[in-house]
Amino acid sequence: MSVKDPRGSYDSDIEMLMGAVGASRQLLRDGGFDLKLRGDAFGTHIGSKSAPGLLAVEGDVFRIRAGAEAGHELAVGNGTTLRPSLEAGLRYDGGDAETGAGLELGGGLEFRDPARGVSVEASGRLLVMHSDSDYRDWSVSGSFRLDPEADGRGLFLSLQPSYDTGGAERGGQLMPEQGFAGIENDRKPSGKVRFEMGYGLGAFGTGVLTPHAGVEVDDAGTRRYGTGVRLRLGGNLSLGVTSRHRFEGGNDHALQLRGSARW
Repeated sequence: MSVKDPRGSYDSDIEMLMGAVGASRQLLRDGGFDLKLRGDAFGTHIGSKSAPGLLAVEGDVFRIRAGAEAGHELAVGNGTTLRPSLEAGLRYDGGDAETGAGLELGGGLEFRDPARGVSVEASGRLLVMHSDSDYRDWSVSGSFRLDPEADGRGLFLSLQPSYDTGGAERGGQLMPEQGFAGIENDRKPSGKVRFEMGYGLGAFGTGVLTPHAGVEVDDAGTRRYGTGVRLRLGGNLSLGVTSRHRFEGGNDHALQLRGSARW
């Protein structure tokens, strides 16, 4: 990574490692109403090596969250559904950024048309209380997905705009995709749009193998490209690997491994 300074330009290697785990449990389902418990935890380590004119820097951030989500699915007609939801959760932030306990509130609205393979979602999340009274964290996001085949085979397209303070990537959901927001305390809101497409292929009998590619553009015009593959085995196990790259303003490469299981 190249670091600009009034006295010149310096190069320093930057490394970031992140791990996250999450779980949810459905407590109640009665007609269209459902109630779930959610929890997640993540940790991030970032470090840069020393270079002429620069000191080595290291930082660690972690967060633990637990909450509940309530939703109600409404039949609109012709198989389409509308599901409003509300969510509340407690969190604890630690490490070298903001620290302390807080309370989050979130909400969302989902529209699904299985016959056409269309799903549209909008969600928001707000940190309403925190031990650090100067800490602000909120986000709004949406998504449009076209996935004509119910079993995941065939072509799919996904468009996801979002606007947030950098503290989370998934709007009203408590589970973050990228939890590290930086070690600065004065993060400013920023927006981005992510487009992804892929094609699901039958694999291992009932499994689906999906190569995919996408691009993400933020409000500063920075573009990040990603390619990867996901493997879904039955309806209970999913594995995936994604590589992401940025070439403007210095090279930035990342490798992400993800997995989920239901029981």
